[in-house]
Amino acid sequence: MINAVIMASGYSKRMGQNKLLLKYKGKTFIETLINTLSSLKFNKIVLVAKDERVLSIGKEKGIIVIENEKPYLGQSESLKLGVEYLKDGDYMFFTGDQPLLNNKVIEILIKESEKQKDCIIIPKVQGHRAHPTIFPKIYREDLLSIEGDTGGRAVIKKYPHKVKEVNMEEELPFIDIDTNEEYLNLIKGVFKNV
Repeated sequence: MINAVIMASGYSKRMGQNKLLLKYKGKTFIETLINTLSSLKFNKIVLVAKDERVLSIGKEKGIIVIENEKPYLGQSESLKLGVEYLKDGDYMFFTGDQPLLNNKVIEILIKESEKQKDCIIIPKVQGHRAHPTIFPKIYREDLLSIEGDTGGRAVIKKYPHKVKEVNMEEELPFIDIDTNEEYLNLIKGVFKNV
């Protein structure tokens, strides 16, 4: 049983505007992600955000919405708010800036977590770790104790022997859009196979 937690409280500093509200193929990034997750069999989908428009999109889509009133505390605050709310099941953490993420790669990661029940599942693309990641419920207290803008990295560092990297053949689904240049490349179809 896996829950999806969307960490959507960032400041999009490099973009200069809320990137989750940027449009790709007629839908905002956050709508695209929620639609993808809603088509899969997650126990619950939780959106943690600070922006009113992002929160309202989550409500319109019928998922659980939690307002992050302390986004200045960093990524860890979004993560902890999601974990605190979810009492049962494992956690799959998503960022909202991967508009090409698809069901296929998410399902590959979920299947791997079902095989490796107590492992932290991390996709690896072109030699680099990426998102989304899966943390079994046994790491709940560790996740609730993290601080700052690190996300789950502190827990990953604490249990390196429990990390299972999953080599992913496709790079496109894991591309994150952080700058205006990257967004323009996405719209123009510069990324291969877009």
